[in-house]
Amino acid sequence: MLVSKNKWYYNTSTFTVGLRIFNETITIKTDPDKIIKEISMTLGNYAAANKINGATTTKTILQSGLEINSETVEMEIAGQTIIYNINVTLTDKPITPYSPSTGINNANAEAENAKANIVKKYVEGKQVVIEKNGKKYNVAGAQIK
Repeated sequence: MLVSKNKWYYNTSTFTVGLRIFNETITIKTDPDKIIKEISMTLGNYAAANKINGATTTKTILQSGLEINSETVEMEIAGQTIIYNINVTLTDKPITPYSPSTGINNANAEAENAKANIVKKYVEGKQVVIEKNGKKYNVAGAQIK
């Protein structure tokens, strides 16, 4: 997992290390075979206009956990925000269900059409028979019953 910012702030009143951000964007990305299922944070100051993936979100929602279901989290910080912890829950990316190619279905239909248009010529009894689309014709083109 990759986090795009590396700004640390030492808060002397609680002896914790946190990320202090002013009007910036933090991007968290995961590997291509994973998705970010949920993100939660332990926060200090929190600007009310902050956005996660384009949607405004509250401090309460972020502290309890926000469902993301994406490969990327874009946190747009509007004002001053202090983040003590970012907890990211990853899961495997869902596998896209298999669906057969329509090209194969078209090839099968074309093969059936080709079979229907086959012309057979043979001798039956004492006459030449031409068979096309399941019907029999003589050499002159008259249909044989």
